[in-house]
Amino acid sequence: LMLTACTTNLQSKVAGNLNQLSKQQTVAILPVEVMEAGQKETAAMFRQGLYANLKESKFNLLERYVVDGLLEQNNLTDPAQFLNINPMKFAEILGADAVLISRINKVERSYMIVHSSIEIGVSVQMVDTRTGEILWRAEQTESDFQGIGKIPTGIFAAAIGPARFVTNKLNLRRMTSKLVDKLTAVIKEPSEIKEKETFEKPLIASTATRDLEKVEDMQDPEAEWAADVAAYTEVPKLKENSTGTESDPKYD
Repeated sequence: LMLTACTTNLQSKVAGNLNQLSKQQTVAILPVEVMEAGQKETAAMFRQGLYANLKESKFNLLERYVVDGLLEQNNLTDPAQFLNINPMKFAEILGADAVLISRINKVERSYMIVHSSIEIGVSVQMVDTRTGEILWRAEQTESDFQGIGKIPTGIFAAAIGPARFVTNKLNLRRMTSKLVDKLTAVIKEPSEIKEKETFEKPLIASTATRDLEKVEDMQDPEAEWAADVAAYTEVPKLKENSTGTESDPKYD
């Protein structure tokens, strides 16, 4: 008997005037920052998922090859530096009205013979390049689990399911797609955003030169991202708006 389940932890806030962005205004989804080389595949899937989902929204998206080409021409090829850059510079380089900056905080796979799990953590924020206002900020962790509820005869039979689950790229792609669907739900329909999902006051990115102090403990990427955005702008006090934990058990 095979058991699968998933959990989501999402915190998301948006600016009250996010709905003012129209089809005539352009959003550029920047290359995704990774914490280690092994996360590049997930980063590519995540960015692709952001494009697919936000194309369903009111935003006019700048094509990836255009974004990447213009960034390369201006020697901006390191996503880890995007939070250091005055957002108005992105307006000059890309001609975009807003940019989406994101990071893969973690991609963890665990395999324990009769059960296995995959966990993905991300951080995103959308910035208005004309005013420097933070339009959207979110943190999300998505976890998926597969295990043996009733051990079948033979250790090989017990192990093969979880082993395939944690090594199968299709599962990683499916998880990433599910993560992005939930992450972007709040901004695909800005007119339906509730008051508790908005910042208490406008947050404006600093236009001064910033020397960001990186958190040295690489085991805490969420804290590092928080340190980056704290230097980038005032960190909002997020109210409890987590989706909590959702479980979708399925049995074979």
